[in-house]
Amino acid sequence: MDRRCIACLLALTGCGLQTETAHFPAIEAPPAVSPLPHPPPLAGEGVWAPSSTPTPASTSTSTPTPASTPTSSRLASGWYNPLPNGVVGGYPADTGLDISGLELPVHAIAAGTLVYSESGHTLWTGPRDDDNAVLIELDEPVPFGDRRITHVWYAHLSRLDRVLADQRLHENRTGAPIHVAAGERLGISGRANGHPHLHLGLLLDGETRQYGGTFLLDSEIRAAMKLHLGQRLPR
Repeated sequence: MDRRCIACLLALTGCGLQTETAHFPAIEAPPAVSPLPHPPPLAGEGVWAPSSTPTPASTSTSTPTPASTPTSSRLASGWYNPLPNGVVGGYPADTGLDISGLELPVHAIAAGTLVYSESGHTLWTGPRDDDNAVLIELDEPVPFGDRRITHVWYAHLSRLDRVLADQRLHENRTGAPIHVAAGERLGISGRANGHPHLHLGLLLDGETRQYGGTFLLDSEIRAAMKLHLGQRLPR
């Protein structure tokens, strides 16, 4: 076996899902996405399956958010600030935008309906990870080329302001939908792979399982939000 074959075998056997240094090829998304029955999840971020220990529906709340709840300011792009005082980071072809910050308040970048706010929904579940995540369906989908941004996903939170089990599952449904205002605080940022940051995902065309072609890559999110690498977000 020559060296090139050995290198290929090592690459195949050594690739892991729990690393944020992996690079994914840019995806040329089709005009419409048909859900696959059991497609393999992308390494590192969201999966459709609920938490292995789902939060009981009784712990959720439909109480409106108090007026005193902290909110963030609106950015030049029209989106609201997701992580005040955070620093825009990330790496090429990431499945979302990473914003660095140690235990900073996380805010909704647009108004919408809360789908879930609980632990799980991520492949990052090790001892150096915070696995709380929030999914919000936007009130008004945002056009992106011939696609639409319909959902926003926030991952690696250390604490949640509200706990809600996955409302896509019938047994978790609480009745009246819970509305989230633009700029409303969702929780506190945490860590993944030991690195303090928020992972922000913009999901397309109602597909929330996060498979190839159903989300914006980090450079596309920076363009949509008019942000640049190394930029510190306002407080």
